Amino acid sequence: GEYTFVGPGLGDHDRGFYYDNAGLSVVADSSGYGFTVYDADGNDVTMEVADAVTLSSVPDMRQSNSSSTDVQTIEIDLGLLADSGHFPENGLVYAAHESRGTGTDASGLMLTNGSELASSLTVVSPSSVYVQGDYNVVNKQGASIIGDAVNLLSNSWDGSKTPGSLPGASETTFNFAMVTGSYETEAG
Repeated sequence: GEYTFVGPGLGDHDRGFYYDNAGLSVVADSSGYGFTVYDADGNDVTMEVADAVTLSSVPDMRQSNSSSTDVQTIEIDLGLLADSGHFPENGLVYAAHESRGTGTDASGLMLTNGSELASSLTVVSPSSVYVQGDYNVVNKQGASIIGDAVNLLSNSWDGSKTPGSLPGASETTFNFAMVTGSYETEAG
């Protein structure tokens, strides 16, 4: 019930306002190979949303350490989440990684299949959030995404980005409020 600042990348995942109030919380363990999904009552619903929530990675040159450009992510397919019956009733999803790290050890959250949301939705993560494809364009709902950085990926995004190569983008529409870090973009 009390917040203690420990600095970026230090310590383990601590509960906070969004985590405490989320209708659905996804927490990846520190091994990077597993996660647990909790409903609003604290019940483990991981197996019930297994098709909708997975672990994956996304290339992100900003997090590059010269040997790997991939950021480990929790991936949430919002269409499959709605079909699972576990779309959060209160409209709040929280996703985090234990010992998430920063810089080249950063982790993230990837949102896919979000062209139609089952109801209003706020997604919160202390990590970078990647939104792939049209988001909230059919039967628009109130929607927001809060993250360390919010990255918009087009409908054509296929994860094939490599150093010196960028896949072509296509027309993509995003309808949500965005809250992200307060640092200015640096040249280069």
